This record gives sequence, C-alpha cells and structure tokens, in this order.
Amino acid sequence: MPFPYRRILSPVDFDDNSIAALDLACKLAAQNKTTLYVLQVAATPIAASKLAPIPLETYPVWEHDARVRLERIAREHLEGPVLYEVVTRSGIPRSGILDVGKELGPHLGRVGHHGRSG
Repeated sequence: MPFPYRRILSPVDFDDNSIAALDLACKLAAQNKTTLYVLQVAATPIAASKLAPIPLETYPVWEHDARVRLERIAREHLEGPVLYEVVTRSGIPRSGILDVGKELGPHLGRVGHHGRSG
C-alpha cells in the first residue's frame, strides 16, 4: 500500500526535541516523496497579546528572524531529495500552528514534545 500522506507539517521551536522530530519528519518525507512544511510561529510578547489595549499585530522583524533561523536549520537538516517549504507566522504558537494546519491541510502533523506527563 502506498504511503497515504502527501503533505507533512512539522512545527519547530528551535529546541532539541523539535529538531529531532524534524529529522524524523525529513526521513519520512524523503522515503515517501511527500512535501514537508517546516513551520515556526514567532511568539508575540505577553504585553501585546494579553495586557495592552491594542489589537494583536504581527511582528514582521521577529517573523523575519525566525525565517532566517528556520531556513538555516532546513539547509542543515533536510538533506537529500526532500521537497520542503519554510513557513513562518507570528502570534500565539499553539493557535498559529492550528491556523497554518487549517490553511495548508496537511495529511500528517508532527510535533515534538518535552516528555512531560501528569
């Protein structure tokens, strides 16, 4: 049976766990000739999102910096015949990941975790 997933979303927050998960997503994408979307949601500051009476706005400088970092990581980790796209947004990471998921419609989402439980 052929691999059923054609698009994989892999959020990265630049920690070791998310990089390890990206490596796994890369292998999966390479083996199955799928497109890998590498995502980073640049977190907005608490003051802008919770306390200030201004509307939540994007932070283009932070998003640009996140894109530069993410593109470097992609070049270092996404070796071989992997078709990938770097995607950045700014906002609240958990809702940003869900929003991009709705936008891109991935067949598989891969998220690293910190191994916490309870």
